[in-house]
Amino acid sequence: VNMVNAVPEDLPVLQVDCARLQQILINLLGNAVKFTRTGEIRVSAEMQGKGDLVAISVKDTGRGIPEDKLKAIWQAFQQVEPAAQSTGLGLTIVRSLIEAMGGMIEVESVVMQGTKFTIGLPKSPECAVQKVQGAVTRAAEPGLP
Repeated sequence: VNMVNAVPEDLPVLQVDCARLQQILINLLGNAVKFTRTGEIRVSAEMQGKGDLVAISVKDTGRGIPEDKLKAIWQAFQQVEPAAQSTGLGLTIVRSLIEAMGGMIEVESVVMQGTKFTIGLPKSPECAVQKVQGAVTRAAEPGLP
């Protein structure tokens, strides 16, 4: 699996809890690694709206999530694959953290083609983009699910 960091270096800074942003990205990237056997996992970011929102995407070419399971992934203790080694709390926590930061998260998925999670967060001068870059790098380290 090829890990692609497509986060631009000139991305504006974000008004978020940097540690929570890192936790969110590690969770999303960990899931992508767990369910992607070939292809790539791409992290990208761009300005949206009137320049007041930063959209960060984690996209993989993995198994994908069946359409009838897309709503359930946000519920506590729900797993797309019951055999997956997890508690089923990761995406519930991710969504709660993002909403607590004034953001939103969306998911798009096609079975056997992959999944894309997109996070929208407000822009502000409190958290440098290096935290996003660091989270991407750390999530790519061996030993994650």
